[in-house]
Amino acid sequence: MAKKIIVAVIVALVILILLYSVSMQRYQIAVQWIEDGVFSKATCYIDEFPFIIELYDPGFVSYAYAGEAMEYGRFDEAMELLKPLAEKNYRDSVQMLKECMEKVANSPNK
Repeated sequence: MAKKIIVAVIVALVILILLYSVSMQRYQIAVQWIEDGVFSKATCYIDEFPFIIELYDPGFVSYAYAGEAMEYGRFDEAMELLKPLAEKNYRDSVQMLKECMEKVANSPNK
């Protein structure tokens, strides 16, 4: 019985390590897309493991989705995602929030 428990624990650890490795690889790819300014490509790489990425880099998932919203002209949505990040001065969220606010203020629909 003890051997079964030990094997189960080892298998679980191996699975967790593999899951973490895959998610970190996807995180690195997402970071590269964001650095290239293509947030919509980055979000494709964080969709599968957002909870692990959030543990590693709190705020990154919201940041990526805010950037994607900005790419598609959804500035109100982006502002809601950016406000808590800007309070923490996460990456360039303050500048992104200002840009969204300007876009909304200058929108002909207002």
